Amino acid sequence: MPKYITFHKDVQSFGGKIVYIILNKRTGKPLGDVFWYAPWKQWTARMDEDAVWSQDCLDDVRRFIIGLQTTVSNPSNRPDDRADAGD
Repeated sequence: MPKYITFHKDVQSFGGKIVYIILNKRTGKPLGDVFWYAPWKQWTARMDEDAVWSQDCLDDVRRFIIGLQTTVSNPSNRPDDRADAGD
């Protein structure tokens, strides 16, 4: 379990698609987000330009994304994505 950050599911912020907001546990400040990037067919992270990241927090984001990737290893579990319609 991440020590300093948490992930909050938010469906409205990215065109109705699922996005996980990365939040500082102590302040609640958004630090970035994790979202499905259709061209790469994988979950990706976008960090706030003012956020400073420790190795531990970056590892937490990486582990979170790996967990999401395993849930979409089956194409039927991928987020709704027009770019994947032909797959």
